[in-house]
Amino acid sequence: MKESFLEVGKILNTHGVRGELKTESWCNSPEDLCELQTVYVGGKAYPVRNSRIHGPFVLLTLEGVRSIDDALPLKGKIITARREDVSLDEGSHFIVDLIGLEARHAETGAILGKVTEILEYPAQDLYVVKGDNGAGMESSMAVYKNYGFIGDNHGDILCINLNTMKPVWHYDNHDDIDGSIVLEVENGVPYIYSGCEVDLQGGPDTRTHFVKLNGMNGSLIWEWSAPSRRSYQGDKHFDGGLYCTPLLGDGNCKNMIFASFNQLDGKGSSEFLAFDKRNGQLLYRKPLNFYAWSSPVGFYNEKNELYIVIGNSSGHLYLIRGKDGEILFDQVMSSNFESSPIVKDNILVVGSRDGGIYRFHVE
Repeated sequence: MKESFLEVGKILNTHGVRGELKTESWCNSPEDLCELQTVYVGGKAYPVRNSRIHGPFVLLTLEGVRSIDDALPLKGKIITARREDVSLDEGSHFIVDLIGLEARHAETGAILGKVTEILEYPAQDLYVVKGDNGAGMESSMAVYKNYGFIGDNHGDILCINLNTMKPVWHYDNHDDIDGSIVLEVENGVPYIYSGCEVDLQGGPDTRTHFVKLNGMNGSLIWEWSAPSRRSYQGDKHFDGGLYCTPLLGDGNCKNMIFASFNQLDGKGSSEFLAFDKRNGQLLYRKPLNFYAWSSPVGFYNEKNELYIVIGNSSGHLYLIRGKDGEILFDQVMSSNFESSPIVKDNILVVGSRDGGIYRFHVE
């Protein structure tokens, strides 16, 4: 049953000595609070004698509150109003009516849980959903100051305030995110890069998406997208799209970012792609043998030129010149590289599905 009374604001303090109340509006705008003729505080009805906007606040003068002594007991109290007295735009809903509703994934229809809380931020409202079918997380978090950025298995990119452990913003990147987010600061602003697989999507038009977002507010800077698909081999399936952690370029590739994508445009293998960080322009794409789940890593020579090493699921190890994508080395070194290498100076160490740990010297 819907609530008869709605919370519309909070009395923060007194204002002056004639009983005015400095009030925070919880309506869509301060003007909406000013339209009310009667409000309720502590269950008692107070006709509104006068209301006016004062910066981001509303100054209320209530019937029977004529002095600072009358006003002080109301400090910190919640203001309510009758539901029928509060205006609501067509197609809009009161927040209280959304709490407890079932939430579903927009593309798959999967039940995510129930809405337990709605957090209001300047950029967007965030809906807190809890349930048994909540998304897991397989990638690692990127951190800037007290903000953490992570993707989940439903395609959500989340910014978390690590001091309060509350979400700050959310971006829907369409599908399962297994590759870890990478972060780079430009002119004091953190920007993040993330891509998705083709896992939850259905229908003929399945796509992978690769995005750059403003880390402070989640706004989209650019997006690259391409057709990708899931393939089947017997009773096994292989998802398309991005699995790896992208590689941020530096040196002679400072404005570039690199990643491998699987099963693009109907193909059954992977490709290594380079993008312009500034605008998302695709600079080149190089075909690789079979699937590439391992993340690319970079080496720099004495001229600060970038060379990239990446392995794939057929045991190939590639050395690629970052600037133009020329493949300088391609040889089968194992049965399957899924783990990501670690780099120290010009030494690369990586584990393999065959049980071996391999050490390579890059010259």
